[in-house]
Amino acid sequence: MRVTKAIREYVEEEISKKYNKVIEEHSKPYKEECNQVEEEVRKIMQKASNEAREYLQSVDFDSTRNGDSCLFSLYGWIKNDAKEKEVNEYRKEMESKRNAKIKQVLFDLEMGDTEKKQLREVLDNIVVE
Repeated sequence: MRVTKAIREYVEEEISKKYNKVIEEHSKPYKEECNQVEEEVRKIMQKASNEAREYLQSVDFDSTRNGDSCLFSLYGWIKNDAKEKEVNEYRKEMESKRNAKIKQVLFDLEMGDTEKKQLREVLDNIVVE
């Protein structure tokens, strides 16, 4: 089978779906943990901001920031280097495997090992390693 651009894109998309799902599931616990930690830090920083604002008002000073925003902002800068490194290394490994699988399927198509009606079966039976 001649591998056209449309076939190449289709194969890449179908294989990527499987690998991206596994990558997402692997990184989900770390993302959830980050969200919990960031939320707790946000609460702590809001409390500290409110206390600082009250202090400033008590000494007749004011901050240049208005509203409920924190005087201090660490939100979004919080991470666990070791866990983040592990998640990123896993993602890179899976992306490498995904790319190898895509190349293998496209090569098999070009060499005639797989025909149109077999392609769907091949893609459905791909096992993420």
